[in-house]
Amino acid sequence: MSAVNDNEMMKEPSGVKMSLADRIGADDARSVAFACFLTVLSFAMGRVEMTGAFFPCGIALMSAALKRSSLNIYLIIPTLAGMLTLWRGGTYIWGDVIAAAAASAVFMILAKRGLPDFYRMIICVSIVIISNSVYYTAAHILYRLDLKLLLLETITVGGLYYIFHVFFSLSNMKETFRGSVEGGIVSIAGICALIFCGLTSWRGASYYITEYIPMTAGFLCVLILGYKLGISAGITASAIIAVIFYLCSIIPMSQVIIFICAGLTAGFFRGLNKYTTAACFAAVCLVFGLACTGALGALPAAPPLIAALIFALIPSRMMKQINEILRRLVSGNAGVSSYELQEGGINTANVKDVLDGYKECFGSLAKLYDIGKDQRSIISHQFRGMQQVVNQLEMDIKSANKGRLACVPVNTEYKYNIDVGTSGYARLGDVSGDSYICKTLSDGRYIIILSDGMGKGEAAAMESSLAVKTLANLIEAGFDVEIALRTLNSILLLKSEDEIFSTVDIGIFDKTSGKLKLYKIGAASTFIKRGEKVSAVKMAALPMGIVDGLKIDFVSLKLQPGDQIIMVSDGVTDSARYANVAENGSGTGAGSSEHGENRKTGTQNADNGCEWLCETVRAIKSKDPSTMADLIINKAVENYGVREKDDLTVISAVIKDTSLTCSKRA
Repeated sequence: MSAVNDNEMMKEPSGVKMSLADRIGADDARSVAFACFLTVLSFAMGRVEMTGAFFPCGIALMSAALKRSSLNIYLIIPTLAGMLTLWRGGTYIWGDVIAAAAASAVFMILAKRGLPDFYRMIICVSIVIISNSVYYTAAHILYRLDLKLLLLETITVGGLYYIFHVFFSLSNMKETFRGSVEGGIVSIAGICALIFCGLTSWRGASYYITEYIPMTAGFLCVLILGYKLGISAGITASAIIAVIFYLCSIIPMSQVIIFICAGLTAGFFRGLNKYTTAACFAAVCLVFGLACTGALGALPAAPPLIAALIFALIPSRMMKQINEILRRLVSGNAGVSSYELQEGGINTANVKDVLDGYKECFGSLAKLYDIGKDQRSIISHQFRGMQQVVNQLEMDIKSANKGRLACVPVNTEYKYNIDVGTSGYARLGDVSGDSYICKTLSDGRYIIILSDGMGKGEAAAMESSLAVKTLANLIEAGFDVEIALRTLNSILLLKSEDEIFSTVDIGIFDKTSGKLKLYKIGAASTFIKRGEKVSAVKMAALPMGIVDGLKIDFVSLKLQPGDQIIMVSDGVTDSARYANVAENGSGTGAGSSEHGENRKTGTQNADNGCEWLCETVRAIKSKDPSTMADLIINKAVENYGVREKDDLTVISAVIKDTSLTCSKRA
């Protein structure tokens, strides 16, 4: 009974004991961790003082946070708390405190307007000017208002808003990052510099805390970004970090040049291993530091040395996690050939020959084990799947550049989007024999899998859950859908003595072409609604786990924005027999689909067996997928009346045009 937008949704088998972490879910754990991080970030941003006269981070952060979600209003508390820790005699914080609070109130009021970023920046700047002018006038200290500093603050607020806006886009793992790589690098480097500036600027603290710690963090950030993404990334990151440190009075102007040289060095030596790169980085920083010695003093030796040491000691597991973050930054941009993610220097000279050997080996083994109905048939399907995965890997290797694996650009500008809602009824209290998964695959396709386990209770729940999880994992890993289905069928046949079988219903929607592929293994009809017309898609097949040599067909449909997909378990369609609606079995139509083509399958409009469901779907005018699912479940329960009901599940989806969605938001 919930809706998702391009997100992962999964129904676990009810009645099965799970750990606390399983019940909370990985998404919930990440959300809590991110909320805690945002709280610390907000407090640190409130404490950032620039040029000793203004505090621009609070208003910029709140403006960007409230654009992402009005639920982020709670961040105003740690933001203001951080700003108030800076209050002391001679420090005029109240103008910016008022500005942060006023901006939060204004953007909460305008939350549903969907203002473009340019207008939000104009509002931020206006609030800063008005708030400070009102405060200095009311406090009778207007003579202290420096117009040059006020102009600098307005410019800084605009720049910081951009940094925070990109940060929230980059941290939203449910959406593809669509910003520029340069913008992402500026955001990562800027957030790193600002958070350490805010957390270390305590009054009376040693310069080891107020200067050395931020500088060490800055050098480390520059070293990582330069080493991973190249010279351009290193220079970009070092420039934004140096400017922030200069505005926060951590480094003098002479050391800004040293930071930029450090970024150049990190990118220049990226072809070496990380230990050599760290040593060269530290040496170059020290040489440039001595060369830039002047009246303002030389660069301290400790920060670059400590940063290089930390970089050299970063564990491989943590490096892989850094790679995943940066891959999200780079791979979401199709036109970023100048940025290549350093993956550890894998030489690709002979990789293609090796992969060809693997493919031939897996293909031979698949034929070798494909000898009958015994347990060895599952091995054949596994080897054939591995052959396909290696073939896809070989295609990716073709994009390798200069002997190292490149981060392959992918098309993330999808023409279509899909919203999904679900509803269900459990035959035995909280224990349902139906399981489903709705998620976006790594290649951008959206998959819906619905399975109805044989029988009832926990046994049926476990079998249907096994089916959807196995299929989802195999397809995500690169297995062809047909091979994944045959592999699952072989797994279930291994337990044939226990008479284990499940129906499987799969829908895969391509968000680029708008095509939907439907696979049905003993599953109930799927319904496609376009305007006032409803079509039922049916296929004849036995459930999984009954016979070997599974017959697999699919229907391919071309969908349009506004089309609705309704997938149901057989408990929903079976309710028709109690509503005096004639059931026409599970035969297939031989005709062609109104929306597409199929292989030995067909669609039938309002066929006799599903007439009540077609009429119900046609009568529901709502485009909300959750509403559609709930109303169908209610009708099915009404059909059963006081009789014993089967497990009921409905998954509803609506196709949307992303260009129209974006224009409405703008």
